[in-house]
Amino acid sequence: MILTNSKAQSFINGSFENTTSSGCDYNNNASDFNAVMTNINAIPQTEQIDIQRDGCFISNIPDGDITIGLSMTDAIAIELSSPLISGNTYDISFDAYSNTGFESSIANVQIGVSTLANSIGSIIYTTSITTQDVWNEFIIEDFVAPNNGNYITVSLTNLNSGWTQIDDFNITTNTLSTNGYEYSNTIKIHPNPTTDFITISGLKNRENFRVYDILGTEIIKGEIIDNGEIAIKNFSNGIYFLKFDNGNTIKFIKE
Repeated sequence: MILTNSKAQSFINGSFENTTSSGCDYNNNASDFNAVMTNINAIPQTEQIDIQRDGCFISNIPDGDITIGLSMTDAIAIELSSPLISGNTYDISFDAYSNTGFESSIANVQIGVSTLANSIGSIIYTTSITTQDVWNEFIIEDFVAPNNGNYITVSLTNLNSGWTQIDDFNITTNTLSTNGYEYSNTIKIHPNPTTDFITISGLKNRENFRVYDILGTEIIKGEIIDNGEIAIKNFSNGIYFLKFDNGNTIKFIKE
């Protein structure tokens, strides 16, 4: 199985450039921020969020001319072009800057997935920015969507003062590709769907096998003969692929 990346979802305004704000726009509350930003929503507890340009206590902005500065209780929800699919796997990248131009506190940045624009939702990732006054790139690899969220959220922890800038949010979808594998017309799985085990028939010789889930993760491997059984009782419900070393692949469903 092969994991490939696609752009099924994207951030509508992941570089924060689509705004009517101007100049060094400091200390916005949630309603003021929401009035000038497009497809990004400040979560209600936000008190002093900044919309900054080069020279506004920040430079070398990674993507475009605008970055967002968060402090203390500030949090935002960044809208996606379409909802995530719960259980699917994604990658997210972003840049962050721990700014000592205000104060030297180092924050932990939290990334979440939410179905609502006014909620932080389910936290999927937390990172500490240990290198101050430089832009750091962070990559969240292979996170499983906890819900069908329309928003990726950003909030801070462990920050009593100071600001952290964020920018350049991107997302890719990891999908399973079975291109290059030959589906067998002679090897059969039964029962299918099933709950406890599968029986394999049509094998001419003893064969090595591997079972993959829909995301391409190897679940088990082993060796089997004709009319042999594979126990799947402990598998999660879903779609799986049984692949033999000779290239034959068969899909089955665990219920």
